[in-house]
Amino acid sequence: MNISGVSVTTKPEYVDQLTKTINNIEWAEVRHTDEFGRMVVLIEGYDTGEEVKRLKELQSIPHILSAEMVYHYFEDEAERLAKESGTDQEKILSYLHEDMVPE
Repeated sequence: MNISGVSVTTKPEYVDQLTKTINNIEWAEVRHTDEFGRMVVLIEGYDTGEEVKRLKELQSIPHILSAEMVYHYFEDEAERLAKESGTDQEKILSYLHEDMVPE
């Protein structure tokens, strides 16, 4: 299980609406907001790939100006990925920089 902290920015008038929207997502939870439009969101995923996909989904929600991962906790995922699929760091970095949300 992976858990990440995401810094989200929106216009102040959308904080309440986005809080409701994000809290209705099974794998996300708004942990903090302020009057300037800043939000702290926790996301969960099975592995890094799933978390990156979910981060990109957050980034695509209307009225979110930015959503960036600022903290990431994982349990021995790098070792598991290397054994299962041979995924390397370059592939992960390339995926993080893609603009499209995978289907």
